[in-house]
Amino acid sequence: MLGRSSLWVIKKVLTSLPFMLSVAMGRVAGCTLVRKYGTNEEITSVTDPEDVWDFGGEYQGFNDVAGDLYISSADAADTMEFEVDGLDELGAVQKKNVVLNGQTPVLIDGSWLRIHYACNSGSTRTQGLVYVYRLSTVTAGVPLDIDVRSFVKVSAQCSLQALYTIPAKTIGFLVSGGVGIRGTGTPSSAGDFMNTHLELKPHGGVFRIGQTVDLQIGSTSIFETTFDAPTVITALTDIKTVAHLVTGSLGIWAVFSIFLIDEKYFSESYLSSINQPGY
Repeated sequence: MLGRSSLWVIKKVLTSLPFMLSVAMGRVAGCTLVRKYGTNEEITSVTDPEDVWDFGGEYQGFNDVAGDLYISSADAADTMEFEVDGLDELGAVQKKNVVLNGQTPVLIDGSWLRIHYACNSGSTRTQGLVYVYRLSTVTAGVPLDIDVRSFVKVSAQCSLQALYTIPAKTIGFLVSGGVGIRGTGTPSSAGDFMNTHLELKPHGGVFRIGQTVDLQIGSTSIFETTFDAPTVITALTDIKTVAHLVTGSLGIWAVFSIFLIDEKYFSESYLSSINQPGY
């Protein structure tokens, strides 16, 4: 049993933690920290633009209305548990666990507006590629490309997608981000480059550029930044990282971090001034 002095020390440490660490530990009411990381192994001048997610191509899930999602593996032997995170039909955060049944599509509990993350939560590694998708045509556990909403490689055991949607009744504050060229693809010269965008689509709007960065082999192959004044992002805004104007064949990674704060901590006049949905 801890003595009184030990408890005092623990309390002192916990009450003097840096703010970001306190948020990460769940000690700040109504505030959470989200970090999104994604990769795309190969983008070419023929395939660009592509979004930064490990399935590749342009992500098709941002215009979805809420509905059912299914999960399956390309390997019939995969029967482990998976965790799936995203938004429900009201835009609220939801997390569900589901057990794979090999190549057979399994319905994931709940109605899904967006998918943010999928990962193997079991004790055995998957042997095949795992897909989360809208159900249409599925062949040996593999859906049509246009239906894929999240994708898990055997090497990662979790989805890697620099895509996100701000949950309903919250405000996001973009605090940091980064993008870089990966050691994948087949560059044709030391000067190969790509233009990258961080794009945001407010609820009911269209995607527009929030930040653009040029990357080039042999020059600026990585860019990272922390915003002194975080970018304010309203509820249900879609966020993605996109690679444009690629020369040669290049891979890319991207990451961004967002503070989410419950809208109840802000005045109605402020929420109205930033066009928060519902105000």
